[in-house]
Amino acid sequence: MKKTLFATILCLLSVQVTSGINTQAATPQLNAGNNSDQLILNTPAFGTDVVNLQEIVYLHFSWQRPSNLSGETQNDIILELSNNPTFSLHTWKQYEASGSNEMFFSAKTLNSYLLDVDPQAYRYPSFTVYARCLSDEYVSNVIEMNVKVYSKKYDPMPQPWYFVGDGIGSFDWYNDVSGLGNSMYPMNILEDGTSRFTGYFHSGDNFMLVGVPGQWEMHIGSSDDGPYNLSFDGYGNNISVNESGWYTFEVDTKNRTALGKNADDSEWFSVGDIFINSDNNGNHFVKMSPCDETNEYNHVWFAQMRFYDNDFIQFSYIKDGSEMLMGASGFPFDFVVSDNQKIPVKAGSYVVFFDHLTGYYQFNDATTGLLAAPLTSNDAAAIPVSSIPNIDLSHTTTNDVKVCDFTLPQDAELSFATLSVANQEYLSMNANGEVNTRLLKDAVANLYGKYGQHKIECVVKIAYQQRDLVKEYSPDSYLMSVMMQKMPVEEHYYYIGNQTGWDRSNTTMPMTCLSGDQWATDSRFYIDIPIEKGQEDWFCIFPASAQTSDEFWGNVVRPRSSEDKSGSINIADTGISWHLTASEQACTYRLILDFNKATYQLVMNCRPVEQKYYYIGDRTGWTEGDTSMPLTCLSGDQWATDPRFYIDLPMEKGRGEWLAVFPESAISSDDFWYNIIRPCEFEAMSGYFDDMGYGNSWHVLAPEQDCTYRLTLDFNQRSYDITTVPTVATSIAPVVTDRKKVPATYDLQGRRISTATSLKKGIYIIDGKKVVVK
Repeated sequence: MKKTLFATILCLLSVQVTSGINTQAATPQLNAGNNSDQLILNTPAFGTDVVNLQEIVYLHFSWQRPSNLSGETQNDIILELSNNPTFSLHTWKQYEASGSNEMFFSAKTLNSYLLDVDPQAYRYPSFTVYARCLSDEYVSNVIEMNVKVYSKKYDPMPQPWYFVGDGIGSFDWYNDVSGLGNSMYPMNILEDGTSRFTGYFHSGDNFMLVGVPGQWEMHIGSSDDGPYNLSFDGYGNNISVNESGWYTFEVDTKNRTALGKNADDSEWFSVGDIFINSDNNGNHFVKMSPCDETNEYNHVWFAQMRFYDNDFIQFSYIKDGSEMLMGASGFPFDFVVSDNQKIPVKAGSYVVFFDHLTGYYQFNDATTGLLAAPLTSNDAAAIPVSSIPNIDLSHTTTNDVKVCDFTLPQDAELSFATLSVANQEYLSMNANGEVNTRLLKDAVANLYGKYGQHKIECVVKIAYQQRDLVKEYSPDSYLMSVMMQKMPVEEHYYYIGNQTGWDRSNTTMPMTCLSGDQWATDSRFYIDIPIEKGQEDWFCIFPASAQTSDEFWGNVVRPRSSEDKSGSINIADTGISWHLTASEQACTYRLILDFNKATYQLVMNCRPVEQKYYYIGDRTGWTEGDTSMPLTCLSGDQWATDPRFYIDLPMEKGRGEWLAVFPESAISSDDFWYNIIRPCEFEAMSGYFDDMGYGNSWHVLAPEQDCTYRLTLDFNQRSYDITTVPTVATSIAPVVTDRKKVPATYDLQGRRISTATSLKKGIYIIDGKKVVVK
């Protein structure tokens, strides 16, 4: 018999659930004989097992009505739960939807009830709960359930805070994801959600507390430059101490208070090396690094680790001649205990912190820099979900299209499954991992555009019933490439906008095909649009065929956003046009349309190509006019006809980099920084660049191993690529026989070596390859 979850969930939570649920997964047992004159509450299939309330969503109850129960007013059954068998105290009632013989009780609600009765309930191995059914005339039998209550002390998760500034780590004021450990470290998060840190600070150092790595908006400073009077959100100055010594800092994010104080009574002990021991890695221990090796009282350590599977770890070090093995049960942060507990870790890449004075540890996501997500029942779920990476909707004729594969646990029945697209559209999914084709097309078209290829972020959510327990599972999000219908392309396109008076017959501003006359196979077009100082512009693009069409505006090419410098294009009769804001000086914008991908890029194209370009960034200290790291023209000295330049950047494991490029003419310019070449997207490994104005710099993320990146600039297409070049090569005498014929040569610090200089023994980067000179 199939029954739906709709009515019961509506009763419980007043929310609408439209998908079906099968309750035949397990046949309930009866507490009494099948007497038709009794109201009988069936024993759930989980019986007397201990049910962890944190791992489930609902508990399923069912009952049998007396045969002589009649009248509409007598149909409603009440489910009553209590922490005692007499139901005299602490009872909780739930009304079912009229006429139903079952109910799904919220595990989260029950957990809250039990914590209200006893705030220490989460410390017990199990907690007994009693249940019965009631009607106007009947009381059912009583059943017992054993549940495991979970703590809500970190609900919601607290806000971590980080020290950054002078004397904090190896790099001063480097507030970035790649600076975690190297230039910033966290405070200890306490059980009540507040933060505290005690450390040794040197006089003269200036620092502050920040809330999010990579951002300065949320920070705590000092109202008087000292360590005592602290203020939120930048209403103060940097924090400093007049005398070197131990200080304690405390932050209460909820009440927006912070303070600093002297801590002369701090207990200090030093350790040698600290290791992270992993169950999955056997005897392969990871050695942690001190966050501030110049601080004689450093007690915060960090390591970058990647866990390919869920794992358990411990911290270890030698103290007083004995090995200390310490762990705990919390993730992503907690305080260790020395009774051989092990810390559960979810698969992923992390920056791991450990404070050996307090035993506090913390895991940060190595990609985002944010506090790692807490462990949930999902992390132990046995539901393998594999995505379909490429979906072609342009030729799909079936009603449903497969978006993923998943396998439920044994003896489980699917309650519902959904696919979330960009966290905005939610599509029902069947047990075969399929969604409705039309609905998916509509969702992608609405969010990304109806033409071309799009990479969309998807999240799968699955609910299933097993032994009268309803569980949910949602794996990590994934990217799915969806091909929509191909955008129609023609040979000729034209600008229409402010500069042509929106005259549909004006073809004085044509677009040019980037590949010459290969528009049919390489459908990329560009147009350069001059803008005077202080002038703005609104415009669209139209094909030649629109002039003879009855619906001219129905053939116009438009962006999906007026202000964005990149995105999807659409063909529409009304709506959005490109908007170029007023420029600080005369310049030229280049619009590039790619009809294959249905995308556009809008970049500044203001200056002619020059013969010489140079790196500027972390390696040169962002020093204006430093020409020690030049770019090389790919075609030798043919820079004027083949303006492609490159530079090779040797990268160390775990260390990222910020950089830009400047032309030689910038050195003599009145505004050096206005001439810098910058990417349109600072962390993209390929894209387009601007050569005028203040904006992004390239941010090369920290690699997981030593390598060499090559940055290539193409001034014809205003594009760039960052690629990996071969990193290992060995050479002896032949490499240095004739230094004048050798390509550009750099040492491992990125400094170019003159061709007149003989190479000493060592490792160099020659023509993008790591070369060992013996």
